[in-house]
Amino acid sequence: MRWLWMVGVVFLALLMSSASVPAMPAPDPGQPGPYPTGSFSITTTNPDTGSTIEAVIHYPASDGAIDPSGAPYAAVVFAHGFMASPSSYPGNAEHLASWGYIVALPDLPDNATEVRQSDARHMFSYLESANGDASSPLHGMVDLARMGVTGHSLGGLSTMIVAARDPRVRAAVALDPTNAHTIIGAEPWDYAAEAPSTTAPLLVLGAPSQLCNAEAGYSAMCDSVGSAHRTKLVVAEASHCDFMDTNSQLHIFGCTMFCGGSYDEARVTLIERYTTAWFNYYLRGETGYYDYLYGPEVEEDVSEGRLSERATRSSTRGVSAVAEGASIRVGWTPTDYPIIAGYNVYRSTTSGQYPAQPCAQLGRDSSSFLDTGVVAGERYYYCVRSRDAAGNVHQASSEVSAVAEQAATPTTTSLPSATPTETEDIPAAPTITQPPPIEPTTTAQPPEEPTATPRPPFEEKSRAYLPLLGHE
Repeated sequence: MRWLWMVGVVFLALLMSSASVPAMPAPDPGQPGPYPTGSFSITTTNPDTGSTIEAVIHYPASDGAIDPSGAPYAAVVFAHGFMASPSSYPGNAEHLASWGYIVALPDLPDNATEVRQSDARHMFSYLESANGDASSPLHGMVDLARMGVTGHSLGGLSTMIVAARDPRVRAAVALDPTNAHTIIGAEPWDYAAEAPSTTAPLLVLGAPSQLCNAEAGYSAMCDSVGSAHRTKLVVAEASHCDFMDTNSQLHIFGCTMFCGGSYDEARVTLIERYTTAWFNYYLRGETGYYDYLYGPEVEEDVSEGRLSERATRSSTRGVSAVAEGASIRVGWTPTDYPIIAGYNVYRSTTSGQYPAQPCAQLGRDSSSFLDTGVVAGERYYYCVRSRDAAGNVHQASSEVSAVAEQAATPTTTSLPSATPTETEDIPAAPTITQPPPIEPTTTAQPPEEPTATPRPPFEEKSRAYLPLLGHE
């Protein structure tokens, strides 16, 4: 009978292994990641502006060097704020590096919006060059297909400009961005003209309206962004200075003295949580961070009052429905975000009411679905939702509808015997209406960059402007 007992044990093990196991929650991205971090300084020249750029490169470390175990790493360029420097944001860069990102933090000018965005974009070129340079510590360490940009204040504005102009940007996070104005001698950005060209997923993290964020002027800029996925989150009671992760009490004092408000470590952690979650989801395709952006984690922060405002758009664009004879073709514009694994098509005979299960699931490269399960003469309503590899769905598209046509029924007619003088008219074949083509998305070409004006090294600038670090 021993063999029966053995069979039972094997059967039970197989049964338990086939049972569904709840997915473990993703690690909190507001806490330090699994990597120790290191940094080194570099100097590079932007040929488009003539700028000599000093920058600090932060990286995941092992034995004092870049840890090769996780390479190649996604890379992020961080743009600092007005009258600040790379030394004003060490914690922001170190936090991302601890999560497995290579972070370039360049010194940028204060009074030349066009030059600073060009210098920020040049850092992508530097990373590309260093990644292919066998003598560089970055050789083979950078995932050039997964590069993002973030920044605070005037650096948040630079983030939005770079995201609108540079197709190498695959995700962006703008921290309390403020448009340049005459007080700081920098050109304002014409966001109404350029922001619609943005295609990369963009997160805007802001503070409530106050002096140093131009009375929450980021809202109008965010509303103009053309990305298929964009989100605005307002951190309740935050000051403009909460977006600087620094241990320097002098930096904090200088910022809060000018901008007002207070500095709170809990809010700093919240800001870094959403910044990291956005990059983990959209740059690295880690589906577990859906909950932090669209699921229970962000819902809890809203319900508990840690976020005072949330505005999200993640819907599929260009949806259409057109009758093709006795069928209906539903079309849409696919999005090339790495996180998107495919599309769900939902059908209903009642406007605005859809079943939980889709009528079709298509792959990420699909752009249409031919619905043959319809009844001629009846109107059908459709919406489309993208999904990630874990099956998490994004927002529903706009609703479209169509009515299938009656299928043509062939008929036979007895023809009279033809005589040499008789002819028979042959009816024309029915025409089938084709769906309109889906127009491709175009990306605006970056304008020519202006010539930079000389500026002092960032160490000297940081000392000169220290009382106003982080001010816009």
